Amino acid sequence: MKENNFLKRSKIIEKNQVYLTEAVQTLTHLSMKAIYQEGKLIFADIGGSAAEVEDMSADYLGTLVISNKRNPFPSSEKKESRVYEKSFFAFKAISSMKAIIQELQTIVGHKICSIVLKEFS
Repeated sequence: MKENNFLKRSKIIEKNQVYLTEAVQTLTHLSMKAIYQEGKLIFADIGGSAAEVEDMSADYLGTLVISNKRNPFPSSEKKESRVYEKSFFAFKAISSMKAIIQELQTIVGHKICSIVLKEFS
């Protein structure tokens, strides 16, 4: 019998919950620090995940929660790997399956965004 895809994903998340929690905490801290210092958030990736970084950037320029009214945070997306080399922290996906990588990027990215937006709302 084929393994349930939802169960497979939940096992990956459970197995890596310490890393995912630390990634959220680190990236949240760095994001808020950049915003407080009037810096810019830069999201980078290549390939299919480039659409994910565009989405994350849009969430900061706009808002993830429509009822929150605030000025946009400076944000941009880059689709080149050189940014990765200069970043303070890189979220490394914990799967070799592209679909799961993109899903985890979305989960982690939206969690960070919701914490940051709550701080500034």
